[in-house]
Amino acid sequence: MSLLTTAGGLALAFAGYPAARRLGGRFAAPAVLPDDETVREHLLKWLVTGALLAYVLVVENEPLASLGATLPPSIPIAGGVGGVAGLLVWWVGGLVGTIALSTVAYNLFRQFEWDTSEAFSEEQGERPAAAFLFTAVTAGVTESVLYQAYPIERLAGLSGSVVLAGLVSWLVFTAVHYATDRFSLQATVFTSVPALAVTVLYVLSGSVYVVVLVHATVNALSFLSQ
Repeated sequence: MSLLTTAGGLALAFAGYPAARRLGGRFAAPAVLPDDETVREHLLKWLVTGALLAYVLVVENEPLASLGATLPPSIPIAGGVGGVAGLLVWWVGGLVGTIALSTVAYNLFRQFEWDTSEAFSEEQGERPAAAFLFTAVTAGVTESVLYQAYPIERLAGLSGSVVLAGLVSWLVFTAVHYATDRFSLQATVFTSVPALAVTVLYVLSGSVYVVVLVHATVNALSFLSQ
């Protein structure tokens, strides 16, 4: 795979959604789309993710396994837990770790009286359950592909360091949230904490399935807590 081809894929993964969102904001939304602005924006994430998957299959001529569409490695307990059972263990462990890290960050931010997007949480709590769950699942799937699986795999291939690849991907993911969110810098920093957790989880597991499950579950739990 050439450097130019990889650069094109990284540009699509990192900048595709912000560019589509910016372009879409210049035109009136078609009547067939939902009235919920957040749902419309998340539909764009599906569009960009579909374009990236097509890019991998057609332009790069690589299988989806090349962006982490594989089961995680076996866990060395009780003689080794692998397959779907291993995926469930990774899911539960990743979920507990992500929630724990986010809770520590939340309490720390409150200690320093930083804005943790409570107004945003209240706004989300007022949205219909179906709309929120749609955006929760969408973010879990699309953001895991766009900002963890694809860039970490490709950057690791270029640099030879999965840790460096994870760090770059996390920084870009945080920057994209700041550029597209309608909230404060502090809120973006708070968002970067669970983003760091799922990035580390991908680096350790190498499986986009694990990250999707954890990310979507954390988003869904945030709705249920409202």
